[in-house]
Amino acid sequence: MDVARRRDGEGVEQDYEKAFEYTLLAAEQGHPKSCYNIGWSYEQGEGVEQDYDEALKYYKLASEYGNNAGTFAVGELYYLGLGVDQDLEEAAKWYLQALDEGYEPDEEDRKHLKEVLGEDAAPQTELETEQENTLVRRADDK
Repeated sequence: MDVARRRDGEGVEQDYEKAFEYTLLAAEQGHPKSCYNIGWSYEQGEGVEQDYDEALKYYKLASEYGNNAGTFAVGELYYLGLGVDQDLEEAAKWYLQALDEGYEPDEEDRKHLKEVLGEDAAPQTELETEQENTLVRRADDK
């Protein structure tokens, strides 16, 4: 059975605990996205009791397996001080690693990046890059 269907209740009764159980099996086999999802479940307390230590453990495991969202999530825990002492230097280290790995931050992530790394450190969105290129072309045309 598809874990996402179990989690989202598509065609079956919604069951976060069962979804967690199945995802944990995949995480224990080294599946990077499953490791991230288990970390997220522990962080949010979805399907399992909230446990930031376990969230950090699985996010780091996801990162080790190459999941850049897991890498960024470790930075988030340090940025927010969830389960660890708030440590902006440690957050910055994980954020930069995630960006180097190709992580594409959403708007909320970009706010955190700017707070930790500075205004110019957060990568531009595709739209911002396109808008900047348009302005440069217009200036060149004049």
